[in-house]
Amino acid sequence: MKLFRKIITLSAILAVTFSTASAFALSEAEYRKINSYDGRFYLPDATSYDGTPGGSLCPQDGNISSGLSDNAIEKLQAISKLNNIPDGNMEAYLYGEQQTGVKWQALAALHFTEGGMNPDQSMLNGAKLGSGVNVDGMVVGNTLKEDAVIAANALINMGKSVYNVDVSSPSATADDYGWAYLAYGRGYMYKVDNIPYDMATMVMNFYDNAHWDMVWLHQDSWYGDKQYNSLEGKHNGNPGKLTVFTYLSNIQLDYSFCDNFPVVAVDGKVFPLGGATKSNLLTNANFGSGSSVLSQPTGWYHHDYSAADLGIMMQQDGGDCASYSFTAMYCYSVGAPVLAISDGTVSYYKHYSNKVASDWVEKCAQIGFTGDDGTTYWYGHLAYEDAYSVPGKVVHAGDVIGHVGMPQCAQGTQAHLHIDIESPILHDSRITDIIQATYEALPE
Repeated sequence: MKLFRKIITLSAILAVTFSTASAFALSEAEYRKINSYDGRFYLPDATSYDGTPGGSLCPQDGNISSGLSDNAIEKLQAISKLNNIPDGNMEAYLYGEQQTGVKWQALAALHFTEGGMNPDQSMLNGAKLGSGVNVDGMVVGNTLKEDAVIAANALINMGKSVYNVDVSSPSATADDYGWAYLAYGRGYMYKVDNIPYDMATMVMNFYDNAHWDMVWLHQDSWYGDKQYNSLEGKHNGNPGKLTVFTYLSNIQLDYSFCDNFPVVAVDGKVFPLGGATKSNLLTNANFGSGSSVLSQPTGWYHHDYSAADLGIMMQQDGGDCASYSFTAMYCYSVGAPVLAISDGTVSYYKHYSNKVASDWVEKCAQIGFTGDDGTTYWYGHLAYEDAYSVPGKVVHAGDVIGHVGMPQCAQGTQAHLHIDIESPILHDSRITDIIQATYEALPE
C-alpha cells in the first residue's frame, strides 16, 4: 500500500512566491529567433552535464512540503501509474537525477504529463524513443535513461535562461521547479506578459481548490500576435507538472531493484554486502558459526594481507551466470548489492583490469570509497554500472554503490566482493575488526 505522508510545516502549505527574474543564458531576442511553439529548443550539449552529480540510487522523499488539498491527493491516489511506477521507468528517472541533480520526481512528473509514463515514449513531448529530433527541435533519447538526461538538461537550461532558477541544485525548491516547468513548456510566452506559473494549468492544475480544473490561457495559444493553436479557454483535464511532482515527493514507494533490507550501523559502519545474514554469508574467514567459507579453487591462494572476501549463499543473477557453464556455487552473490561501509565520498570508479580476461575488462569495476574519517576502502570484483557510483558522489552508510560482478570479474573464482583498506595505511588490519563488528549486527 502506498502511504501519502504529509509534511507539516509552520504554514502547512507550499510557500510560493511569484517574481520574475532576468534571463540567465538565453535572451528573449535570441529565444524569438529559434523558438518553437512552446519555447523548447535543441541543445547540442543536452546529454552532457558538467556539474556535480547527485541524487539517490533508490526512491527517496523529495523534501518538498505539500500544499496539496485532500481532494487533490485523493485524485492522484486513484491514478495507478503514479503509485505503481514500473521498475524500468524508475531506474531511468533515478539515472537522470544521478547525472544531473534534477529530482527523479520532477522527471517522473514530466514523463507523466508529456508521455503518459509510457516506457517507449520520450519525457520531452511524448515522441517515440529513438525517433530522432522531435517537433520541438530536440533530440529524443534512444533509451529512457538517455532521454531522462536530455530532458533534465532541457529543464535546467530553460529554467536558467528564462527565470534564472537552477533545478540542478540540491537546494532547489518547489518554487524553482514551478518556474522551470513553465519555462520548459512555454519559454518566454508567460514572462513577456508577467504571468506567474501559479496561473499555468500545465504546472498547477488540480494542485488545490484554487487550481481545480484550470483552463488554458491566451498565452498557451498565442505568442504576441501569432496564434499557434486553439487551446485558449479549454479545460486541461490532467494534473499539472508541479502537482504530480509534489505528490511523488510525499509518497513512499518500494522497488525490488533498490535492494530494500535492514542496515544496522556499528560505530558508524555497516556490513558492506546488502542482503547478508549470519546464515547465508560466504567469507574467506569464518566470522561465526553461521557463515560458510568461500570456495577456493585448486592453486588459488588468497590473501596474504588483511582483506575480506564476502558473498551470500543465494543465486542473485536470475540464471545468466549459469549460461557461462559455471556451477551454481560460482554464481552465488552475482548481482548482490554492495554498500558504502560508512558516510563518505566515492573517490574513483573505474574498470577492473587486474587479471580479468580482456573481453571482460569493460564489464568489471573497482571502486575507491573514502569515509568521512579519511579512510579509503578498495572494493573489487564488481559489475561495471555507470549509474551507481560517480566519483565525487557523497553517500551515506548503507547506500548502494554497486553490485557484485560475474565470476569473470573475480579472476574466474566464485563471485564475491573483495574489500580492504587502501589508505592511509595499505591493507590496514582494521578492516578485519570492522567486518567482524558489523557481522555481529547482521540478522540471523
